Amino acid sequence: MSLEGHDQALQGMWRQDIGWPAIKLTVLGGYAVALVAYEALVEGEIVRISTASDMVRKSSVSDDMPVGAVYQDASSGATAWVVVAGVAYVLPDATVTAEAGYVCYVSALTAGRVQQSATMPGGVTNFAETGHWLSSGTGAGVKTKALMHFN
Repeated sequence: MSLEGHDQALQGMWRQDIGWPAIKLTVLGGYAVALVAYEALVEGEIVRISTASDMVRKSSVSDDMPVGAVYQDASSGATAWVVVAGVAYVLPDATVTAEAGYVCYVSALTAGRVQQSATMPGGVTNFAETGHWLSSGTGAGVKTKALMHFN
């Protein structure tokens, strides 16, 4: 069964996020938690836990400890909603156009971004995986929906 083209119908039935102060279910189908942004974060960036309490920061290049994708832009010190499971928009590297079904993993080129491959490439740890593209992107570096999961 294909869900292609059904986004508008689904969003028409469910018009807003459902949540509480520390968790929410997003209209895209993600499970998000509220943390604090250590630095300014942009929707779709991959984050890791900071060494500062309750804070997240952009994943570093080739990071093997990603925890989620930023749901909404957040300034430093503000609440950062982070999708830790389910569907989220994710930012690929500037030279990458998302390919539906490909695996996403933390970029070896740009902090907070992902690269992709048809299968996990040799030399990349399984812990760097962030999920799989649900659809193909519309251009290089363009936010694209992914099914998030972390190992």
